[in-house]
Amino acid sequence: MDLLKQAKKDIARYTRAEFGVDMTITNPAGTVSAQIRGLASNHFLSLDTNGIPINAKNVHVSISETALREAGYNTRNAAGEIDLINHVLTLQNNANAPVKYVITETYPSDTLNLIVCILGDYE
Repeated sequence: MDLLKQAKKDIARYTRAEFGVDMTITNPAGTVSAQIRGLASNHFLSLDTNGIPINAKNVHVSISETALREAGYNTRNAAGEIDLINHVLTLQNNANAPVKYVITETYPSDTLNLIVCILGDYE
């Protein structure tokens, strides 16, 4: 069995179904959006530049690029690079209320077809 092929199938299954949560992504102009599922993490422990634990919000999601494309959502710019900075991502909080975030950083893995997005507060 091709282990990389199996890893891609597993990531797709985990993010889209078994462990995924519903989310909406919208382009910066607010003209295009897509409903997808992905992994989400929201916690309040980070490290400062000296490696000391501090109380700071840390929110990120992991989403399948294929799922975005299948939903009709463009992920790449003209140079072929992932271009999701400043896109708005909406998640449900523990009280089932929608919370909007802005994508501030992206870390794509072409190997696994997965994009990790660091989220900041939407203002």
